Amino acid sequence: MHKNANGELGQSAMVFFISHPYKTTTSQINLNEKNKKKLTPAQKAAKKKRQQEYMTVFMNGKQKRVKRPPTIDGMDVDEFIMNNADPIFLHQNELWEYMDLPKDYIE
Repeated sequence: MHKNANGELGQSAMVFFISHPYKTTTSQINLNEKNKKKLTPAQKAAKKKRQQEYMTVFMNGKQKRVKRPPTIDGMDVDEFIMNNADPIFLHQNELWEYMDLPKDYIE
């Protein structure tokens, strides 16, 4: 640490520890720390939109941002179709694997 002619600590001293050095307390003061900037409302809106549109995944040990899969009412599209589609819609769109066979046909 740097002391000036009066024996006081100069500005080169970054952190003062008043208590035990391994315990983090409120008495720890950092002179050169800058306050974090708060996001503006426009930046907050952009961040929220970005989080809704993209999700973060790990690829090859790195984080990548990829588009989220499409959903309807919070459900996957295929799951929504299986739960809500009628047999006519399934037949018209050639989704026969989702159609249930009638009980009299199985006998």
